[in-house]
Amino acid sequence: MSAFIGGWRRCGTFTGRTRRSEYWIFTLVNILVEIGLFAATAGSAAALDGRFTAVPATLEFLFLGYVLVSQLPALAIAVRRLHDTGYSGFYYLIQLIPVIGGLMLLVQLRTDGTPGPNRYGPDPKSREPYLGPPVPAYGMGFAGRMAVRAGIVVAIIVTCSAGGAIALHFAPDPGDDTPSGPMHSGGANGAAAITGTVPAGSKRSTTPVRVNADLLRVCDGWYYPAAPTFTGLSPHPALIGVRDRTFGDDRLVRPKLHLPYPATKPLKEAWYPTDPTTVQVVACVDQVGSGGARLTDCAVSEPSPQAVPMKAADYQVTVYEVATRRRLAQEKLSGAEQSCGLLVVVGSDGVAYADLSDDQLIGLLAKYIEE
Repeated sequence: MSAFIGGWRRCGTFTGRTRRSEYWIFTLVNILVEIGLFAATAGSAAALDGRFTAVPATLEFLFLGYVLVSQLPALAIAVRRLHDTGYSGFYYLIQLIPVIGGLMLLVQLRTDGTPGPNRYGPDPKSREPYLGPPVPAYGMGFAGRMAVRAGIVVAIIVTCSAGGAIALHFAPDPGDDTPSGPMHSGGANGAAAITGTVPAGSKRSTTPVRVNADLLRVCDGWYYPAAPTFTGLSPHPALIGVRDRTFGDDRLVRPKLHLPYPATKPLKEAWYPTDPTTVQVVACVDQVGSGGARLTDCAVSEPSPQAVPMKAADYQVTVYEVATRRRLAQEKLSGAEQSCGLLVVVGSDGVAYADLSDDQLIGLLAKYIEE
């Protein structure tokens, strides 16, 4: 840790020499810290099913801030390592040469330092007194070091400010929905008018609902008698599980729907619950047909630039009560979402399929969530 802390203490020092072991220990610990922060960020996001809350947001800001700020001490110690081998710090730019440049820099960073003093300073391995001053490659006095440290503080503040803007963009906010029109809040007792049947062969779960993945099992024949029943005044929290490719077996939680009207906070929470133990209804979406007409082409860049056809697809939506697996409704819909977007999911048949749009799901499920 002395090598790692020493690298940070000399983050604004581009003069002198650094021995090989100090450089590689600093680099290794730095990489391990970045991996740890990234793993913590990804793990918290996965545990929360991708919901953007304070915990993953804070970890993400820490990760991005650390990666940004650590570039300066990493550059400074690399320059001093090159000095130790007798090379100018400008040799660091050789990595700009594709492929071979990075290999040449790696070899030089692994090379043992020149024995004894060189023009950049004394041998860091030697304990003998150094009689002559080094010739500084990049002079940086007290004022310069203070300016660098002030820049680090500013970089941290800028990183956290940018992260705050990202959090505001992804976190639920009343401004996400159209501000015009009547406010929807629920409060009706439409659940009393719903009738349905319990499918034969349903399996009773002896454990309560703990995470969203438990609720997805309702689509596969399970029910949770300890879950809240579909009754009383609305809103009724619901979760949407989608299996949207005929060649795939995994079912995923549908991301938060964008409501086309203003809604109160409890109603928004019902449309995308953050607490799975409050969910009363599960909507199971299954792709049941994929032989539709060709709708458009989506341009993709990986694995190679090409145009992928998008075809129509049919979906079956079945609505169940979590506590009894009583089937409340079942309808077939044809996917209307034809936007290619930034991510195009292509099946093994080389085709992308039109998904159900938010408006289609909202139109079908509003009766069970809001009434």
